[in-house]
Amino acid sequence: MTIRILFLVMSLTVVSQSAEFDQGKFEGMGPPLIPRVTADAPALPKGVVGLEIATTHTRLQSYLSNNGALNQMSGLLRDSRMGRLPLELQKRLQADGAEFARERDVMLPDAANLDQEDTGLVIRRDELTANKAKLDARLTELDRQGAEHEAACLPTHPPERHAWCVENARRLNALIGRYNADVKVHNDAVAKWKDDVSSLQPRWDVFVQKIIDWENQVKVFIETIKKAFDGGAEICTLVNPPLVECIYSCPSGETVALAFPVPGEPSSCAASILHSPRPPARLMHGQKEGAINAR
Repeated sequence: MTIRILFLVMSLTVVSQSAEFDQGKFEGMGPPLIPRVTADAPALPKGVVGLEIATTHTRLQSYLSNNGALNQMSGLLRDSRMGRLPLELQKRLQADGAEFARERDVMLPDAANLDQEDTGLVIRRDELTANKAKLDARLTELDRQGAEHEAACLPTHPPERHAWCVENARRLNALIGRYNADVKVHNDAVAKWKDDVSSLQPRWDVFVQKIIDWENQVKVFIETIKKAFDGGAEICTLVNPPLVECIYSCPSGETVALAFPVPGEPSSCAASILHSPRPPARLMHGQKEGAINAR
């Protein structure tokens, strides 16, 4: 009798353990779906003020090549009224005009380089925007499949779907893993793009200010030419003729220093010169009592 009771107890224990094993096989969440990350947008970072990525290319080159102030200056220097000015004044005005044109030409290579950088940022921005759209579409599909999986397999795997739920979770996790890896590559590229935008901004702004300063000087020179055409010139008398600079005293009270009074003859000083009350750009001027200031 004792042996029979022991046998029954052992049998019940085995059955109980088997039932617990089967139950554990089907209960629980199984392999959980891994989290999904989100792709960043290639938007200008906060703190970057005043930089608008171009939608048209070569804008700095175009602005310099077709500069309105420089074109107006060139037109005035070719004006028939120029021939009625004293020869010395004509030479100085033409020399100043040529210098302004030379300064523009010197700026063109830097303008081309900045335009090229800006164009590259535009292309990269558009590529990143398109890539984000593709990644977002993949995320939407993964979310849809994930929702279907959770509806079918959670909170517990039904016995009839257990194998499918486990395999489907593995399949989805593989897809999510590849998606997450692609998002990381994308987000790293967006971060690099933002860094490059921030790097371009100060260099772009400094160069634009350089153009503005140059253009303002051209505009002042235009007014000088117009005043000369209107007869607003005065005769300045030579007071100090060193070898490389001729210093003149003018009726208006200005002291004018002219380093190259005659192109190619830096050691030659005319006894007197004519110039506008607003002297040409290349003249150095100040008050009689003060020091002579370079432009």
